[in-house]
Amino acid sequence: MTHVEIQAALAYNKKQHYDDSEVKLIQEVTGSLPDGKWGPRTVGAIALWQGENGLTADGKVGPKTFDIISDFEQCPGYVQAPQAPKGDVIIGVWGDDAANLMMKTSYADRLVELGISEVALMMNRANLSKSADPWDLRWKDTGDEGWDSDDKIGQLAEVYASRAIRLILTCWPRPDKAQIDEMCEAMVPLLKLTNATAFEVDVEGNWKLDHLKHFRTMDEAAEYLFRSMEQALVDAGLPNSQTESTTFGHHSELGRYPTVTQRLDRACVQGYSTSPRSSGPIPWDSYLAPGKHQAWIYDRARKAGAKEIVMGLAAYKQSGFKGHTADEAIRVAYDKTVELGIRHIRYWSSKWILGSQAKHAPYSAKHLLALQK
Repeated sequence: MTHVEIQAALAYNKKQHYDDSEVKLIQEVTGSLPDGKWGPRTVGAIALWQGENGLTADGKVGPKTFDIISDFEQCPGYVQAPQAPKGDVIIGVWGDDAANLMMKTSYADRLVELGISEVALMMNRANLSKSADPWDLRWKDTGDEGWDSDDKIGQLAEVYASRAIRLILTCWPRPDKAQIDEMCEAMVPLLKLTNATAFEVDVEGNWKLDHLKHFRTMDEAAEYLFRSMEQALVDAGLPNSQTESTTFGHHSELGRYPTVTQRLDRACVQGYSTSPRSSGPIPWDSYLAPGKHQAWIYDRARKAGAKEIVMGLAAYKQSGFKGHTADEAIRVAYDKTVELGIRHIRYWSSKWILGSQAKHAPYSAKHLLALQK
């Protein structure tokens, strides 16, 4: 932001007459120092948070923005659920490595060694722009890198099925009827080919009012999406497979205006406790830190009406918590998830655990191997 933009945002925010506790809430949610005072750093943090959450990144907190922010309560106390016995927790990953790497038998064997029994394949590009193509397989026409043919997906499915690794297919739809229709039509043969246990939709910056097309409301779009996904599973001969959504904690889908979350069979919430973030290092006592963040997002998912909760955890950026090791951070997040009674965990992502970025996060594979003992 320019100096002029920052000063304009400061002037605007001061005119809203928020009291100290409200300013602290804004700062805590957006990742700024919670001192209750307006300043350039607070405005900058707000703008970054707005950009990350699909809002106009101007650093201004008007009534509508504050209404969204005020919904992001600090996690309350929780009744501890009984510890899950070993072997009772399903461990999965989102698979975002290159196709030619994920198809290797050695890659699949490593998944088994790490105790990973489920892989969610990222099937198409993130449709964050209004001008994005309606439908396109991820990394299409890039040779060995992408899923540019049914043969590749079929070969992977055979390798994984022989090792009892279940597959989930993940897409990024927009609230656009034509795009949803095209997506589901394309997914039917792929769901059938992989014998997918779930059809997942990622609802982040792609699922917002700006992209609404051929529907009157987001609620109407969500109902159509749900029915279309159900029908796609039936057409693929998989009526017992599940529909699933995934999103992050600050999205409206886990706030006051859930549309997809409450309809689909389960919600995989992204409880990624990472540091640093765009706003800087995260204190260990922040609601974004390991343990606290999982409890906070679990509470939001319940309030949003999720029928079943899968916890998404981060396999990256665990070494940035001052005074705490990466090994401790990744384990605390896992332990809190199990303590909450959640028995289904999925890590972002395969790249960080055993793929192209694994050298930057060696603690992730170490953590998963320790869980097998």
